[in-house]
Amino acid sequence: MLLDFWTAGCINCLHVQPLLRRLETAFADVLVVIGVHTPKYPHEATLHSVQQAVARYGIRHPVVNDPHWQLWQAYRVPGWPTLVVIDPEGRILQGFVGENHDQRLERLIAATVAYHRRKGTLRPGAAPAVALPPPAATALRYPGKVLADAASSRLFIADSGHHRLVVTDLEGRLLAVVGSGQPGAEDGPSGHRHLSRPTRSGAGRRGALRGRHRQSLAAPR
Repeated sequence: MLLDFWTAGCINCLHVQPLLRRLETAFADVLVVIGVHTPKYPHEATLHSVQQAVARYGIRHPVVNDPHWQLWQAYRVPGWPTLVVIDPEGRILQGFVGENHDQRLERLIAATVAYHRRKGTLRPGAAPAVALPPPAATALRYPGKVLADAASSRLFIADSGHHRLVVTDLEGRLLAVVGSGQPGAEDGPSGHRHLSRPTRSGAGRRGALRGRHRQSLAAPR
């Protein structure tokens, strides 16, 4: 089991989410990931706030709401984000604070799986998943940022929840869309590029959009 102590207002916590998705895929039948949302600010403590954060960031594993820091204190968590690895017999193996522990985590999980498979204490099976209702059809979904370019009379909107960049005029009329709407990191024509939750937009002669896909894209003109 892997516990992920996070909070919606922590950018480092969000940077860990792609790692969790990779681990969930690599160890699909032997690893259970459970998020523990321990709020940093009062407005993050409500159940509605946690549900919105889970939907916004596409989290599919179960998330526990820890509004009074009970689990945080029980596990003596020092800060956000913290990942705690627990073996099949319930022993805490190691905690990882912050980012950039990808290789160490993967090695520890792989070694733990191999050991308990040999010991006969590993019970493979499908991990529990969160079943979210389909989102309402909206023009934008959790937009990350908007930039107004006076020189070209255009707005560049990072439509993060739809994995795309939307370009409009200053009155909001649609001019162009960059991104297929499917998450990924593939270049190509504007409507076929795959972006992954872009969070910044920029415009100019060579405008750019950057998200966790780590690509630079020329803005349409």
